[in-house]
Amino acid sequence: HVSLGNILFSRNDLDGAIDCYRQGLRVNPGDAETLYNLGVACKAKGDLEGAIAAYRQVTSLKPDHAGAFFNLGAALRTKGDLDSAIVAYREAVRLQPGNAGFLFSFGAALKAKGDLEGAIFAYRGAIALRPDHAGTHASLGVALYARGDPEGAIASYRQALQFQPEDAATHYNLGVALKDKGDADGAIAEYRQAVRIKPDLAGGHYNLGVLLR
Repeated sequence: HVSLGNILFSRNDLDGAIDCYRQGLRVNPGDAETLYNLGVACKAKGDLEGAIAAYRQVTSLKPDHAGAFFNLGAALRTKGDLDSAIVAYREAVRLQPGNAGFLFSFGAALKAKGDLEGAIFAYRGAIALRPDHAGTHASLGVALYARGDPEGAIASYRQALQFQPEDAATHYNLGVALKDKGDADGAIAEYRQAVRIKPDLAGGHYNLGVLLR
């Protein structure tokens, strides 16, 4: 059942895969990997409750399964249960502290919760592990700016643009931070880059127009 489920999942037959996994679990209800695969398939199908239930069973059976805690956190966050997502992400990070992706998602959840210091700490940990990840530098910049540190944000945005120079949102955010620091010319240059990359970026056009008056 399980092997067939994996084949069906690889062919994007989610209903067939879920049915196979559930049949396998009737025979062996304590099989953590089958439960994990069921969680993955349920999440892919949009069945968050099914995915959460499956991942929770995995973490009960195998409390050292970092991937199950991480996927549980992702499903809980998608559901809107941010507090429970943070708990799950924290456990995933504890189990695999060297996983930059876990730290990034943990930081994003903390940022969404309003815990800027926690988010900044997590993002910096992720950057230490994977310094070439533009998205983490950009997210760190957003968190630093929200904390009231435009200089730190500017440095982070510039790091992000070294690795992903065609990111309109980061050019825009850098423009905002530069404007706050009184660097109008720098802000204009960044807004121009942002609207070049994304011509329908209304905020970029508006802020550029304000500075060019």
